[in-house]
Amino acid sequence: MAEFKFDNLVSNLPDSFAKSKDSNNYKLLATEKYISDIIYNDIQDLFNALDIDNASGKVLDMYGGRLGINRGAMTDEQYLIMLKAKIAQNLSDGTRESISNVLSFILECQTADIQIRSGTNTGEVIIENIPLLLLINAGFNIEQIIGIVNIILPVGVKVASHSFSGTFEFGSAENEYDQNKGFADDDMTIGGYFGIETTMEQEAL
Repeated sequence: MAEFKFDNLVSNLPDSFAKSKDSNNYKLLATEKYISDIIYNDIQDLFNALDIDNASGKVLDMYGGRLGINRGAMTDEQYLIMLKAKIAQNLSDGTRESISNVLSFILECQTADIQIRSGTNTGEVIIENIPLLLLINAGFNIEQIIGIVNIILPVGVKVASHSFSGTFEFGSAENEYDQNKGFADDDMTIGGYFGIETTMEQEAL
């Protein structure tokens, strides 16, 4: 049985039908394909727009309305992270493994990059390491970052202290330079960043 050709509909007709470009068969089927392609592309664009990772503007606001999170002055990038944090809260069962999994989902990193342990007091957790790059690029400050983590934690559990790893490094040899780890340029478009380590009662170190 011959394979149906979706890219050239007229070619599927038996040879007894006229198939030349000036024939009515060709014109009708070419019009059919043109309209079908438009409808298919519109549907595909809709699916892509509704994918939260591709969403922006009003579509993100729609997600925020459903999740009960107001945008305020947040950019699309910041708002997306907050929406993901809310979604992740619903997926977390409160275990360290679950929290690490949802944080890796939000921060787009490996679960192994996130290290969390219980604090000395009940209801406290200590963040030993979380990559900061995505949150820094989104323009969040430390208080906002801790707020995002607290959203994911079970009710009554809060961050007691935290350590965020940086990327800044000195080269191991003279004249060695990595633009992702070394000193920044004047516009701060390249360069590594320092890590931060604090307790919730102390200034950042």
